[in-house]
Amino acid sequence: MGALFPNLCKTLTFDTTPTTGNNETNSPCTPNLDNSTPNLDITPTQTGIVDAGAVSTSNVSNPSSLHSPINVTLDMLVLSQTKLPSYDCNPLTYYNCVGTFDSTVQITNVGDQMKLTKLLECCTDALRLIDNCRVKAPAQGYKEARSLLKKRFGTDGKITAAWIRYISDGPPIKPGDSKALQCVTDDVQACMSTI
Repeated sequence: MGALFPNLCKTLTFDTTPTTGNNETNSPCTPNLDNSTPNLDITPTQTGIVDAGAVSTSNVSNPSSLHSPINVTLDMLVLSQTKLPSYDCNPLTYYNCVGTFDSTVQITNVGDQMKLTKLLECCTDALRLIDNCRVKAPAQGYKEARSLLKKRFGTDGKITAAWIRYISDGPPIKPGDSKALQCVTDDVQACMSTI
């Protein structure tokens, strides 16, 4: 990580004091076994590279500490390297796109500005629709972009009409073509589970 982000160790300060309540000397990377306080320490190595393996939120008992500056920074670093699939403005793939976005970006600790930026990156085909959301306050712009995409591509009526068109406009099935019949059956099942 230090090779990718050489200035990270210079800009962040880390608390390396022991996390246990007693007087024993404790390494900052030693897990906190009494769970009294979360162990979110990061120890710089001799070379100045941060040991990312030392960050652990598995023993965090306070959910509000998940929004700590360290967690937000780590989420931003991961998201900056994440390439989301591009949404093709097809109502048939709307739920897949939203599901991927939510499980990758929405669950992170980053702010609405970063979420809006990632949404704009993966919705290049719908950029004309949501591009004006950049000029608004981040929370309002992100909320409006999600709403505009839902109204344009994700309403139940638009998704249902797209599925009906997709299935009915497909190629005719020739007698004895069990493979084509199976494809139509799979499409109908996908349609039923979506709507």
